Amino acid sequence: MDKSYKPFFERRSGKKDLYWDKKLSCLKVIHVAGTKGKGGTCAFVDSFLRAHGERTGFPEKVGLYTSPPISCIRDTIRINFTPIPESIFATHFYDIWEKLSSHALQNSYRMPGYLQLLTLLSIHIFMKEGVNVAIYETHSGGEYDATNIVQPLVTGITTIGIDHVETLGPTIKNIAWHKGGIMKPGVPSFSSPQVPAVTEALQYRAVEKNVKLEFITINPVLPERALALSADVQRVNASLALELTRSFLEHTFKENHD
Repeated sequence: MDKSYKPFFERRSGKKDLYWDKKLSCLKVIHVAGTKGKGGTCAFVDSFLRAHGERTGFPEKVGLYTSPPISCIRDTIRINFTPIPESIFATHFYDIWEKLSSHALQNSYRMPGYLQLLTLLSIHIFMKEGVNVAIYETHSGGEYDATNIVQPLVTGITTIGIDHVETLGPTIKNIAWHKGGIMKPGVPSFSSPQVPAVTEALQYRAVEKNVKLEFITINPVLPERALALSADVQRVNASLALELTRSFLEHTFKENHD
């Protein structure tokens, strides 16, 4: 991450301009990285959580941040799978733009870039609109990804392959190191099955970060004839999404009954 953006992202205790600090500590997040299937996995988690909400009343609002957008920039920020309306998007955009501009001017900081700004905007919108949980897909890497300012309750890593070699490579182990950067100390993490080199790199990162990392297998409860699960890769993604959903709901239940 460019050090000139750091003031907008890092948490700094003891200062009144900790606008983002408060938001980051309050937002309940499921964070997903990977090369293949991370968008699909996030969509599965979103669907599972909304189905749970329809049955039980929780969560009422599910936030989803994915990229790149399908048709317009508002596609990246959704609540209950619906893109943010133009009026709400514009209102919140100018709200944080004024805050960031004022902060940058007072402290001689450069304004955040496009992906950093979108990430901050999504956090602002999810908090203002009162989502109960937000699902975040990384942009490309993990360790230095703009989304890696969130404080997740659980993290997931989809199948890792060769991608963005110029920034994450050159080897698949290097790429896995970056993707594994979303793991946080004491926060459970789940991964799709990986090739041996990636498994080794992720296990190394898990030990380094004091994380319990579990490699999932295809969940037998998934229906055999569901059209959305006709491809094996989608069954893997759905299985990972089920574990992420279960872990989040278990954490929330324990938190509410402690």
